[in-house]
Amino acid sequence: MLQILLPQPGETILVVAAGGGYDAVGIQQSLHPAQARIICVEPSEIFSAHIPRTFEIYNSSFDCIPLASHSVDAVVNLAAMHHIDNRSVVLREWTRLLKPGGRLVIGDVEEDSTNAEFMNTVVNEFTPGGHRGIFLVPGQLSNMLRDTAEWDEVEECRCDFFWEFTNEQEMLEFTQLIFGMVKANREQIRSALQQYLGATSDRSGGYRYPWSLRFCRGIKSPVLEASLSNAVMS
Repeated sequence: MLQILLPQPGETILVVAAGGGYDAVGIQQSLHPAQARIICVEPSEIFSAHIPRTFEIYNSSFDCIPLASHSVDAVVNLAAMHHIDNRSVVLREWTRLLKPGGRLVIGDVEEDSTNAEFMNTVVNEFTPGGHRGIFLVPGQLSNMLRDTAEWDEVEECRCDFFWEFTNEQEMLEFTQLIFGMVKANREQIRSALQQYLGATSDRSGGYRYPWSLRFCRGIKSPVLEASLSNAVMS
């Protein structure tokens, strides 16, 4: 995500669906010792309670964020778009918040992938509210952005990587926490990771399992903003 976002010192970066603040922390650490203004939007007060208080936090919906138009340099939404039904509405809101030339980065699980099967089967079984995600179809988000006149550059890519852990306990605890699988015990999580994702160990006692995300990145057009400003002034 950081290689696609390319955060810069002094920027204002909006993390939408901030969860417990993992993405915000990762962005800030990538800039250290430089700083950026990082704003976290997370509707759930349960999740946002875990966000470090060094960040600005808003418990608001994704489609009505209490910030001024053209006030952020980048909007990041990671692994949450599959919960959003009306994507055009949130995309309009995030576009409103971006400065001309600002960056939108969205990453989520791809439809019909093993990750999608894991989430809609295992996570669905072991979370209190269940989980039925609407995952990304290749080209879907980029086409939605290209259908408007507000974007200069739009690109998509799929990134494959591994979640890596120093030991099995760390792997099981991380997986239970990040997916909210409070109804599962250690053996159920271990079995599911092996069955669906092929979790493996190495000689040093470390563990890992594969994951992938489809990313869409767009650059908001500065030309359109200038044209609108000139039209208002004339």
